[in-house]
Amino acid sequence: MADDALAARLLSIFVEELGEQVQELNVHLLALERASADTESLNGVFRVMHTLKGAARAAGVRQIESLCHLLETDLARARDDAAPLGGAAIALLFEA
Repeated sequence: MADDALAARLLSIFVEELGEQVQELNVHLLALERASADTESLNGVFRVMHTLKGAARAAGVRQIESLCHLLETDLARARDDAAPLGGAAIALLFEA
């Protein structure tokens, strides 16, 4: 029973944090729309994905964890290659 209560609490915390992280993500994505080579905003998007991935893992939300992992990998590649995200990639991130 204690495990169920813990799982429910972790999921509740995840849902609360999700809204905050999505707001932060949107701020960074809007900045990238204006300046796709903005490394600070790209790093901000990466941090949000990393945070969401860990929170989803802790809450047992595997689909969101997997999605964030894939996006984080692509964002790391863009960051490490100094390759700006294109409009299609930014639009996809808004939808994700």
